[in-house]
Parts: sequence; C-alpha cells; structure tokens
Amino acid sequence: MQLIIPAAPVVTFAEADTHLRLDGNTDEQAYVESLIAAATAHLEDVINQAFGAQTWELTLGTFPAGEILLPKGPLISVTSVKYDDAAAVETTVPAASYVADSVRNPGYVVPVSGYYWPATVAGGINSVRVRFQAGRATIPPQVKPSVLLLVGHWFENREAVAALNFAEVPLTAYALIASLRLPAC
Repeated sequence: MQLIIPAAPVVTFAEADTHLRLDGNTDEQAYVESLIAAATAHLEDVINQAFGAQTWELTLGTFPAGEILLPKGPLISVTSVKYDDAAAVETTVPAASYVADSVRNPGYVVPVSGYYWPATVAGGINSVRVRFQAGRATIPPQVKPSVLLLVGHWFENREAVAALNFAEVPLTAYALIASLRLPAC
C-alpha cells in the first residue's frame, strides 16, 4: 500500500517548539518536522488507523473472491478501483458495480449483488489498484500529546542506544492512544 496524499500534520512546529522548549529557535525546524511526521506515522501504525484525511492506494495481484479489505481506516471514500484486464489494459471498474463499506473500520469495497470482480492479466503483479481516502475529520484529543511525547523523546535521544541511558520509547504515548487501537488486519 502506498501513501498518495498525506494528511496535514496533527502537530505544528509551533506546538512542538513549545513542548521542546526551543523558545522560537528554528535552527532545527526541519528535523523537528521530520520527527512529527515519523511519530504520527508510527502511532497510526500502532493503532491501525489514519488520524487526518489522507489518500492511499492499495495494490493486489488479483481481485479476491469477495470483498476487498482496505487496511487503513476509518474509510472516508473510495476514489477508484482500477485493474489490468486480460489484455493488460488498465480498466476502471464502474462505481455502480461496488459499494464502499465505511461502517466497519477499517472499511471494505464490496461488489454489488450480481456483480463479480473481473479477471485480471494472468500472472500480473499489482494488477488491481484501489485508491481511497481514510482518516478522521476530527483528531481525537489524545493524539496530539502522544505525538509530542514521541517527538520529545526522539529529539532528546537521537541514537538507538546511548551510553548510560537505556531509555525505551515512553509507554505513556502508547497508553494515551490505546483506546483508539484496532486489531491488525
């Protein structure tokens, strides 16, 4: 699965600046912003959900027998379902041939009654491509402190292991978002 359009950052540099007590020093702004992005992506992986609205593309070798699980939720919408047909020509499945189930989290793409997913190119790799949007309209309140805790920890501990400081990533960050976690797909 590939991220096509990322979400807006859940934490701004100004918020991280305050949390890290940088006092407006922008010398390390690019580094702090990269930590924000990394912490956000990591926590999204931990809870198996997207925080803000973002666009993803799921690729499959062939269509499954039934529904297609979209492993990043909550599902906002399905943009397109494309595939390489038996002649290796990219074809778009008509939107009327499937429905997006956004009630379950993560969501699914389900063929409508009487429709079956078409055949794809024989031996095709990534023959099926489902582009979709996932994320939340409102970021849960525990997300921002979790991101800031990780950013602060990584900012202060820039190596995997430091002499006489065998600190693990703060469990507090995980405890804050534990209630949001979905089982792995």
